[in-house]
Amino acid sequence: AETLFPYTTLFRSRTAKGEVRTALMLRQLFRDGELRNRSPKGMLFLGTILLASATWVVMFACSLLGMWISNQPMSIGHLTQLIGSSAMFWLVWQTVYQPWWRLLDDRVVSAPLWVAALNEDPCQLEMYRHGGEKWIRLVRFTANCPLCGGGITLTHGKPDQSLPLVGRCLESPHYHVFSFDRSHLLGTYIGPPLPEALKAINTPGRLMQLQPVEPTK
Repeated sequence: AETLFPYTTLFRSRTAKGEVRTALMLRQLFRDGELRNRSPKGMLFLGTILLASATWVVMFACSLLGMWISNQPMSIGHLTQLIGSSAMFWLVWQTVYQPWWRLLDDRVVSAPLWVAALNEDPCQLEMYRHGGEKWIRLVRFTANCPLCGGGITLTHGKPDQSLPLVGRCLESPHYHVFSFDRSHLLGTYIGPPLPEALKAINTPGRLMQLQPVEPTK
């Protein structure tokens, strides 16, 4: 790659089919770690997620409406109930339902903890097209940091980046930050300005190509 700093080219690897194991309760649905959206299992699973998320929103709205029409003065108990209900709604929405809705737009998101096996490292859900069909698979994208040689994993971009998902170096997660292009498995440096001394040593010859991910044992 003839790319000069700060547009450092970063190659990422995608794990092989079935290499990232799903949670035990999902293994019948995600055969070899992937699920065809329009298959009977896919429609059942995605339909359940859609119905359950809508039900969760309606339940929360009904609880707020019930408090509103009770015509009782606000008390510490009512305030505690409101805070508790809101916190529970936000927690369940963020960890259970929101990732699947974001997957429709972003095509790759951080997998919720309950989707992967307990002994798996952080991984991602990816929606892709194959044979005219849409599929969802559990994968892991990793790389070696071309600045320090540390491992890079995909994680949330916020609060310091506007992109929904970025690559962060495990050794310097808020400094060595890279964009992520899932189509070409490439990324460029998007972190804060680096010292001039580090720019001087980051020549095209020092760009690092990542190594294959070791299977989880």
